[in-house]
Amino acid sequence: MKIDLHLHTIQTKKGDGTLRNVDSDKFKDQLKKAGVGLAAITNHNKFDKEQFDSFVDDHNYILLPGIEVDFKEDNDKKRSQANIIFSNNEEGIKYASSLSKFLENTSSEKPVPISDLLKEIGDKKTIIFLDKKQSKKTMVSEDSTNFILKNKSDNTCVLYDANNVRTHRILMAMKLNSLIGSDVQS
Repeated sequence: MKIDLHLHTIQTKKGDGTLRNVDSDKFKDQLKKAGVGLAAITNHNKFDKEQFDSFVDDHNYILLPGIEVDFKEDNDKKRSQANIIFSNNEEGIKYASSLSKFLENTSSEKPVPISDLLKEIGDKKTIIFLDKKQSKKTMVSEDSTNFILKNKSDNTCVLYDANNVRTHRILMAMKLNSLIGSDVQS
């Protein structure tokens, strides 16, 4: 089974292409064609419950609610991104909606401080999917990674997003859980 924990379905920030605006039929068709059995919708700083509900297809794949969050270290201006993913039950969907409301004023130009983000997540059951792609300017720094690992709750699982086999193997050798190939470009 293929997994994709970084899917965009609506245009939410400056510079997003219009191809990010995907309807339910196209979404379901694309996942089926790609053989994806587990997916997370992670639009930038926003969760749309109505759209999420229309994309659920219990017969072909498991869909998780999530948000790609623009954040920064508390005393730094460098922006990073992480996907915050919740369970696909009523509680997880409620948490995604709550986080979306918290992030209403967040953007790539105005990222949320990492300490505020972790405080908002609290002890909710989540996956934090950290960008470790060497080529991206939004890659999460070691300082931010360490801060997250030190301050996350026991209910939070951290995964690392690698863009190639070499980075994946390095992360795995360091005993860090890693996936390859999310955020495929349109």
